[in-house]
Amino acid sequence: MAFIFSVHCCQELHQFSPALLSEISQLQRVFPRSLFLQGQRALVFYRMKDFHTANTLFSSMLISSPFHLDFLPHHSNIIVRLALQLDRNFAAAWTLLGHEYYKVENTHAAISAYRRAVKGDNKDYRAFVGLGVVYERLERPTLSLHYYRQALALRPDDGELWHMMASCLGSMGRVMQGIEAMKRAIACSGDGRGNNQDDELGARCKRIELFFQLANAYAEVQERGEATKYLEICVDEADEVEGSGDVGAPLSTATVSVINRSRLLLARWIAADGDDTRARYLARQVDQGSEFAEEARDLLRSFVVTEEEDDGE
Repeated sequence: MAFIFSVHCCQELHQFSPALLSEISQLQRVFPRSLFLQGQRALVFYRMKDFHTANTLFSSMLISSPFHLDFLPHHSNIIVRLALQLDRNFAAAWTLLGHEYYKVENTHAAISAYRRAVKGDNKDYRAFVGLGVVYERLERPTLSLHYYRQALALRPDDGELWHMMASCLGSMGRVMQGIEAMKRAIACSGDGRGNNQDDELGARCKRIELFFQLANAYAEVQERGEATKYLEICVDEADEVEGSGDVGAPLSTATVSVINRSRLLLARWIAADGDDTRARYLARQVDQGSEFAEEARDLLRSFVVTEEEDDGE
C-alpha cells in the first residue's frame, strides 16, 4: 500500500519519469487487474506527452470498465490534442482545448486556443463565450462585453448568454443596460413548462434567480417600485415551485438561499411601506434553518416592540 501511495504522491508532485513507470510496472505484476495502476501508468505517458500510448491505455480501460471515469478528463484532452495533430484547423477541438486550459487557470493559453477556434470557424459561438469568460476573469470587462456580443449575434435567443451580458454590464456600472439584458435573459429562458421534469425544475429555479437579480438591480438605481414588483414575481414563482407536486427533485442550495433572501427582503420593503401583516407572513416563510433565520426573527420581534409602543401611547 505504501508503494501505491508513493506513486500517487509522485503524480501529485508532477514527478513523472521512466523510473516512475518502472515502479508502476513492478506493482502491476502484483496487482495485474488494478485499474488504478493502469490509469496511473497512462497518466505518466500523458504528462510525458506520449499521447498515443496514453490514449491506447485509457481506451483499454474504457473498454474493460466503461463506468470507471476517474481519468476521463485526461482521456478527453488527449483525444482533442490528437485531433489537432491531424487537423490544425479543427475549430471545435481548439474550443475544447481552450476550455481545458481555462479549467487549469492557464488564461493565456486559453485565449490563444479560443482565438484559433474563431479563426477556423467564426460561427462557433462557444469560442466567443470562452473569450468573454476569460477576459471577465482577467477583469477586462470591455473585451469581455465585446465577445459576449459576438456570441449573441450568433445566438440571439440564448437566455444564458443574455444573463452573462447583464452581469458584465453590471460590473461596469452600466446598470440600466444590465437591466435590459436581464429582461432579455428572462424572456429567452421561458417558464420551463413542457420540458422533462429535471429541465423544468432547472428552468424555473433559474427564473427565480433572474427575477431576484433584476429586483436588486432596480433597487441599486433607486427604483423601489420596479424592484418591489420583480421581487413579488420572484416570491410568487418560488411559492409556485415549492407548492408544485410535479417537481420531485430537491431544490439546489443556491436556489433555496435566493428564495429565503427574497422573502426576507420583500418583508422588509413591505414593512417599510406599512403593510405589517404581509411582512409578518413573509418573514415567517423564511426557513428557520437558513442563514437568514435570525434576521427574520429580528424583523418579527420589531413588530412586537412597535405594537407595545403603540399600546403604551
